[in-house]
Amino acid sequence: MSVDVSEPRGGRGYTTLPNPRHVSYTVHQSEYKNDCIYALMVMQFGQFMDHDITKTPVVDDSCCWKFNDMGECFSMKIDSSDPTFGNLTDCMDFHRSEVCVDGGINEIRYHYNQITAFVDASNVYGSDWTTAQELRDTADPSLLKFTTLDSGEEFLPKNTLAGVTGQFMAGDARCNEQPGLTAMHAIFLREHNRIARLIKSQNLGLSSDQIYEEARRIVGAELQKIFFGEYLPIVLGSKYSDYKLDTSKDSIYNPFTDPSIATAFATAAYRFGHTLIQNDYELFDSFDHASIGSLAIRDRFFDSSPNPAAQSSMLEIIYSLMRQHQQQSDRHFEAVVNEHVLLHTHVQGNWKSFGGDLVSFNIQRGRDHGLRGYNDWRCYCGLKPLTSMATDARPEELSEENWQKLGKIYKSVDQIDLYSAGISEINVEDGLVGPTFACIIGHQAQRLRFGDRFFFTHLKPEKCKGAFCGFAGQGMNEEEKKVIRGRTLRGIICDNTILEIAPERIFEKHHLSRNPAKKCDYTELDEANIGVFLNF
Repeated sequence: MSVDVSEPRGGRGYTTLPNPRHVSYTVHQSEYKNDCIYALMVMQFGQFMDHDITKTPVVDDSCCWKFNDMGECFSMKIDSSDPTFGNLTDCMDFHRSEVCVDGGINEIRYHYNQITAFVDASNVYGSDWTTAQELRDTADPSLLKFTTLDSGEEFLPKNTLAGVTGQFMAGDARCNEQPGLTAMHAIFLREHNRIARLIKSQNLGLSSDQIYEEARRIVGAELQKIFFGEYLPIVLGSKYSDYKLDTSKDSIYNPFTDPSIATAFATAAYRFGHTLIQNDYELFDSFDHASIGSLAIRDRFFDSSPNPAAQSSMLEIIYSLMRQHQQQSDRHFEAVVNEHVLLHTHVQGNWKSFGGDLVSFNIQRGRDHGLRGYNDWRCYCGLKPLTSMATDARPEELSEENWQKLGKIYKSVDQIDLYSAGISEINVEDGLVGPTFACIIGHQAQRLRFGDRFFFTHLKPEKCKGAFCGFAGQGMNEEEKKVIRGRTLRGIICDNTILEIAPERIFEKHHLSRNPAKKCDYTELDEANIGVFLNF
């Protein structure tokens, strides 16, 4: 924070830091550059998992009309020279996050997470009892509520609350944010119901609650395996092994590990995924046909009427996530991110007539949360501290071009925002982030695994040898772990769609020799092995 413990980093009104919008269009201008290896599925699964572990509550209020308000408003000034917004507005709305205040003499602001931090599929089931019950099917409470498409497949139920007409309902309200995310929610709704029906088919006389809870336990473990075992190796590359995240190995619960979400992770490092976003979804009606059209994401933020992820077009979105390149992970962002985010979003009865800049929002949110600058986080991660903005003082983690870009906007090394410099670093070997973000993401993932008493790889006390074995880790038994370790995102998508073929490695772009398509004619979890989870 600034001098006042409740002030944003750099202060408000007169700030000592550069305007976030200036940083955005100076350092992070749009440039179209596809990733050579990975498909858009990496971006989409990353966003889906973000909504399982982080949600910063923000007041939905317009601040620009009270620009000089020194309460909770922290809007950004737009200069007439701004290349995108200069002729449209002189202000970009920004409201500070909701906070808890410690009540002490200094009234320090604490930012809180509105959902459970654990990788527990809260985005599927909700983070509170009321939401969880609302999502359960009334006719058969072992299932999640669903609507039925013309194809006979299940889809998300409509939200019947006042003011949200036409939107869908899931464990996380952001399920309507854009079509790819809605599609992922639908896949895991189907997976829960598929597993619940498998359990019911065993005729063990289980109650609806027992079936629901067991299916939920399995889906949560599947997400843990995919996130830690498939997704994070791609993100962290050569640094993955530094943090003991390999789900093929057993683990021991550590009750002294804090699994809560670090501000640097939620507000900066994990937002690297915004650089992977494409402007448009290329739509496909099969795995091997050419594109049949495109869907501009800028026109679909929170627009579910008609929702392009519903009906037969949901499969077109899934094909897009598998077949389309993601953008390269670097300091550049597509226009949908830094010019058109939330364009035409419906807010308080009105449609916004122009977009916003997510890069500016990310930088401003870091300042709002009092996030320390890039130089401090370099030191935390064991990198050499920066000493000056001079050309010959460039750190090896930043290219000459990126260092020069940062030098145009930041006047001292201690001004540099973590998000701006972190996303500008040279990626670690075989990874999608630089060493600073790899450090922050790796440490957070480590805490999420070892601080979660119910993580599926944890040894039970009777099987455990070590300092913390007296504590009640509640992992799965050996047979259960074997099944979960065989689960993949590819398998779950194949099990819950009418896809006939899919790439062998779902996160990579299809390639005839490196990543061939194979038939979806098998499952790693079916009638043959569901029984291993039912030895109560």
